Amino acid sequence: MGKIFIADDEKEYQDLLGKFLEDAGHEVRLFENGDSLLTELDNSVPDIVVLDVMMPGIDGFTACGRIRKSPIRTSPFSHLLQGIRMQTL
Repeated sequence: MGKIFIADDEKEYQDLLGKFLEDAGHEVRLFENGDSLLTELDNSVPDIVVLDVMMPGIDGFTACGRIRKSPIRTSPFSHLLQGIRMQTL
């Protein structure tokens, strides 16, 4: 199946989504922030990147913009921005 990179600063969300995708047969790599994700993109190109919008350091919007401008765009490549989560009042 596909190689999927997930960048999210919330460990619980990383674990939940990562396990779901691994159980479906995908290779999953987890990153705590956009900085570490962008560094890894120099070494490995995934099929899909899932980005949290709000992360410390490089956020999802900034990471997405950098990915779109990088040479990686010549490969089949998709990215997705996770929506803002609802919080209980």
